[in-house]
Amino acid sequence: MTKKTFLITLTPLDPYFFGSENTHGDGGANYFARSNRWPQQSTLCGVMRHLLYEHYGDPGRGTHSFTPEAIDPLLDNYGYLLGLSPLFLQRGDGSFFLRQSFNRFADSEPWPLVQSQENDETFFLTGQESVDNWRSLPIWTKPEGKKAAIDAWVNQTGEEVPSEQIFRQLTRPGITKGSNTKGNNREKAFYKQSSYRLAEGWSFAVLAEFDEAVVLDTLRGTCLPMGGEKTVFIIGVEEESRTFKEIFQPEKFFYQSSSLPEKHTLLVLTSDAFLELTDLAQVVSGVTEIVDFRCLNTRTGANAPEHFGPLHRLLPGESGFGKNYLAKSSKYNLLERGSVLICADHDLPKLKVALGRAPWHGIGFNHYFTYTA
Repeated sequence: MTKKTFLITLTPLDPYFFGSENTHGDGGANYFARSNRWPQQSTLCGVMRHLLYEHYGDPGRGTHSFTPEAIDPLLDNYGYLLGLSPLFLQRGDGSFFLRQSFNRFADSEPWPLVQSQENDETFFLTGQESVDNWRSLPIWTKPEGKKAAIDAWVNQTGEEVPSEQIFRQLTRPGITKGSNTKGNNREKAFYKQSSYRLAEGWSFAVLAEFDEAVVLDTLRGTCLPMGGEKTVFIIGVEEESRTFKEIFQPEKFFYQSSSLPEKHTLLVLTSDAFLELTDLAQVVSGVTEIVDFRCLNTRTGANAPEHFGPLHRLLPGESGFGKNYLAKSSKYNLLERGSVLICADHDLPKLKVALGRAPWHGIGFNHYFTYTA
């Protein structure tokens, strides 16, 4: 099948809201809804398929959606969408940015780590054979003292832009908790919601591989509502001859330690990644953060819902619900983009197979750069 690659940009016209598994916190009563700063890869897949359906009907959209529980689904089932790169950012001057690796500020050693309990979401692997030895937060050590890993985005020239300069958080009251609240207590009765606005000139971007039947001009300039607030995004489309790795040039992009152990390879995740615990047995050390993931399972064709029905959680091993039911996927703990893993060379083929598994890799999950000493 002949394919061609387009650079797709998505620029929000107003503040946006992308929900997640932890939109309302880690559980319990929580009236503060927090948006993700960027859309999930599964969201991008849905957007691409929606655009293709608008212009090419069912052949463009395909017959299957991204379903983590599926066993080796064919990417061709996404119709004219043949593949997605990881999400990245484009600035108004045309430069592209990826989230920096978690080892960018390391110095002479790969893991100048100091034990801390400040953040239970960050982990490193001790190098033991067992995958049970995960511990909490490392703080990067620099000559001038301790410094936490900085949350920033970096382009191929090494320019660093802190995330807070790109993603501007907005907090506002939402709907009321109940109709009986009156007087001075009314303000406390509102839900609170945090959403984001991209700084001027910035856009989300992704490389999409399409079937040759897709014509660039049919997609360019489309406006599409996205996210929980149905924010309108302008869709930009340009043909792109370069691959993801040609744009970001891995050998120039991330920090590379000169003290990487002999016969070991360093992997930097350029997207969130799903790995089983047994897969982590191939990893001898690393530093990563965990991000929760869940998506909606949707269906098309003969099995598509005729109208919207109740939303249920799909349990492991279940294939779905009745015709008019929507379902959430199981919950997954993904390694967050920017994570760094070190793997012995003789185990690297097994780890690459695990990262390449369907359906994750095909829509932009489980992507990485590799480095050797």
